[in-house]
Amino acid sequence: MFRCDPCDADMEYESVSIEVSIDGKVITVDQPGWYCWSCRSSRHSAGDLFTLDQAIEAAVFG
Repeated sequence: MFRCDPCDADMEYESVSIEVSIDGKVITVDQPGWYCWSCRSSRHSAGDLFTLDQAIEAAVFG
């Protein structure tokens, strides 16, 4: 478990739906990572960010 740097609260590892707008397209991605619900901060590993990269690539290049 991580503690949040800005507010020192506990962070939870989960997937959160986020919307990304690229070239006029809006895609929704379930982004895994560590989330702090006290101050809305997040922390992501390279593996977590790979999920977002794949979704963006699919939206842009089909």
